Order: sequence, then structure tokens, then C-alpha cells
Amino acid sequence: MSIFPKGELSRFFRETEYVNVTQDSRLWEELIDGTRNLIYPIIACTELRIGILRMDVINSLPLHTIFARRDRNDTPYSLTDLANDLEFRMVSRLTIDEPTEKTIRSLAATLPFPRLPRPMLVEDSAAKHYLLLDANKRFPATAISARDKMPHAIEVFVGRCTGTWSEILGCFGMKDA
Repeated sequence: MSIFPKGELSRFFRETEYVNVTQDSRLWEELIDGTRNLIYPIIACTELRIGILRMDVINSLPLHTIFARRDRNDTPYSLTDLANDLEFRMVSRLTIDEPTEKTIRSLAATLPFPRLPRPMLVEDSAAKHYLLLDANKRFPATAISARDKMPHAIEVFVGRCTGTWSEILGCFGMKDA
């Protein structure tokens, strides 16, 4: 079995299941619902796995959220920057509206999360960048939660996309920094 994913994320991810969504309608529906259709632009060029992700990845790798920083030329919001901005109440309303921020904060207060829907991370073709397709805002909520409440690991979808980082971001109206 090859290392999956190929980049640094492999140090934090333990594969438990290969996913072929074209043959499993239950998983297809979970992906669509769990990402709130965010997976659509890249599903055809993304190999998927289900597995366990250690949550210390949040402070170890540069993970990017699906939030485009409108105040910074539509670059993806890094999870670390988002957590810091939420902590210090510095989030730009051009990027994240007040109801979304309230949702993230309320989720952070309700850890641990239910098992489903699973969040999704996508690795680019160079295995250097990671995008969270986390429509349910679990990763931002976890990033701002108290360390003693943070789960050690969670079950996630991880995808390896054949697209470059710029191509992946372009699918979501974002640009590389």
C-alpha cells in the first residue's frame, strides 16, 4: 500500500478505508451533505480515503479553510490565522459574517462532536498544501477550543487531488497568496 496522503499530512493520518464514491451511494451522499456540495468541483480528480486524523495537525501543519479572505485578495484563510482572529475578535466581516462566527463559537463550546458528518481535507498534487472542505466548521471550532476539550483524533475524509494548489483554489474562487 502506498503512503496516503503523500505529504506531511501522512504523519497525522492513519487510513482505515479506501473510498470509491461512485460505487457507494451512502458515502457519496455523506460527502455531498458533509461538505455542503463543496466537493463537487474536485470530486472527479480526487482520490479519497477515510481514516483517523490526529488533531495535533492543527498546530503542526498549515491547513487552509474554505473561507476566502475578501480583505486579502481572496486568498484562503489559514486555520491558524482564523483561530487567532477569532480569539482576538479581529475577523473581517468581508470574509466571515457574524452568524458564521457565532456558529463557530457555539460549536467550540460543544466539543466533542458527533462522528458524522466527517470533515474533509484535500491535498494538492504537489503534496504541499491542504484545504479543509469543512462546511460544518468543525476545524475552526476545534482550533479555538480549550486544549483540554480538543479531541485527540477524529475520523475524516482525506483526498489527494490531481490539481495544483492554484487550480484547486480557483475552483472555489480563491487565489494563491
